[in-house]
Amino acid sequence: MTHEEFDDFAESQMQKTHQGWCCIICGQGGQSKIHIKRHMEAKHVVLPPQYCNLCNKAAKTSHSMRMHMKNAHNIISQL
Repeated sequence: MTHEEFDDFAESQMQKTHQGWCCIICGQGGQSKIHIKRHMEAKHVVLPPQYCNLCNKAAKTSHSMRMHMKNAHNIISQL
C-alpha cells in the first residue's frame, strides 16, 4: 500500500460513534479521526518507511517522522 492509498483506506475503515471515532478493523476508539488514522497506520498497514531528508533516519509512520523533525531538527510541520 502506498501513502496515498492509505488515506482512502483509513477513511473507509473508521466510523463515527457517540464517543468519537472507532477503527472498524479492531474496535479501537479515539477522540478524533487523526487518532484513529495514526492507530491504523501503526497497527494495521505496512507502508514504505519515510526517510528524513536532513539526516536520512527512517520512520515507520508519518506521525513518528513529524515528531523526529520537531525533536531532532526543530522543524514543525504544518500538516
